[in-house]
Amino acid sequence: KTAIGSAVRSRTQGRTGSTAGSFRIEGVRIGNVDLSGTLPFLEDSAAGGDSTGQLGGFLTAVGGFGDQEGALSYTNGGLIGGVDYQFSEALMGGSPGLRSIGYTGQIANKIISSLASGYRSPLFADGNASIARLLVRKINPEVAPGNTMDDIMEARFDYSRLDQPGSPVRIRLNSTVVNLTNVDDQVEVSYVEDGHAYMVRAKKCIFAGYNKMIPYLVPEVGDEQKESLNYGVKIPLVMASVLIRDIKPIRDQGASGFLCPGSFYCAVAQAPPVSLGSFDGIPEDGEPGVLWMAHTPSPRNDGTQTSRDLLLLGRHRIYRTSFSEYESEIRRQLGTMFGNAGFKSERDIEAITVNRWPHGYAYEYMELYDPGWEEGQAPHEKGRKAIGNISIANSDAEANAYLHSAIDAAARAVKEIR
Repeated sequence: KTAIGSAVRSRTQGRTGSTAGSFRIEGVRIGNVDLSGTLPFLEDSAAGGDSTGQLGGFLTAVGGFGDQEGALSYTNGGLIGGVDYQFSEALMGGSPGLRSIGYTGQIANKIISSLASGYRSPLFADGNASIARLLVRKINPEVAPGNTMDDIMEARFDYSRLDQPGSPVRIRLNSTVVNLTNVDDQVEVSYVEDGHAYMVRAKKCIFAGYNKMIPYLVPEVGDEQKESLNYGVKIPLVMASVLIRDIKPIRDQGASGFLCPGSFYCAVAQAPPVSLGSFDGIPEDGEPGVLWMAHTPSPRNDGTQTSRDLLLLGRHRIYRTSFSEYESEIRRQLGTMFGNAGFKSERDIEAITVNRWPHGYAYEYMELYDPGWEEGQAPHEKGRKAIGNISIANSDAEANAYLHSAIDAAARAVKEIR
């Protein structure tokens, strides 16, 4: 919000007829990025054309984008399709359209490109499943051979070793918890396995699961905490993996990923090039490859809805959409995107896997719809308060969907029960 360097303000007439201003920035660098140029801004926030307005309004007012009678929607980097979000959030996320709004977008692209050039995101071919497998093997080495991340993907697990008497940690699969109760300074856990009900007791308990399940499983939760636990709405997502006959037509485009506002699949990317141990996931030209495609089912805002309203509607849209529709949209969109490069869906698509997540990512706060709470007063913070001897650890408790947040929540919960 503060430009460091020499800045001269000028006043011009904005596209919407409102008075706009601009700053000339010279001699400013962030790392290797030169930020010199003219930075415009609008004073007419009613048009949605300032840093606190919606991205759609900003692009229409400043960038000259037509609304196309509602056909153009905007999707954020967090994959919440159809949900309006603040321009400043879009700016930091490098969303499509920023390059067309003058120096404001150019400066964002410069910074993001500079940061991205040094960014590395270690991945396993099976995603976070390998993280869980590494943790299980660490606490119970008898369950699988090996001892490094290079051998985990191919390690065969002996599930019969997970729940052995005498083991310091026992993992009981296919056991659904139906009730948690504080009793006599202990926790009573009731669960169902193979159609039979069981109960165990422990001094302490850590619950790791969807926040909205807690009031149903722990009847003693107070009304205020229940309200906090119910605040967030899981983000519905559809992730598709498409095996194609030859990766070359996509690779020839010179980009590893594509953002597609307004399309059924808002993001299309080559699968991450993972090579680990004996697994080689980097195809050569002429070899088969995998494309990842993301669909965000939340509808366009009608002007009265919050992001949580839209996410709920998106969840029901997933239930109503058939797999044949997901497939036909994949074939149509890939043919449109890469047809000029020689790609033909009917010939080049070998297989499709569609994963539907009606309850997907943890809810993350959005500046347009969620207030700015004082520290310790946000719903996820109030909701994760221990209930007697029951502590709470999950990504909902951090209002962030990613692995590091789940680990932070687990570490906090473990400290609570010590």
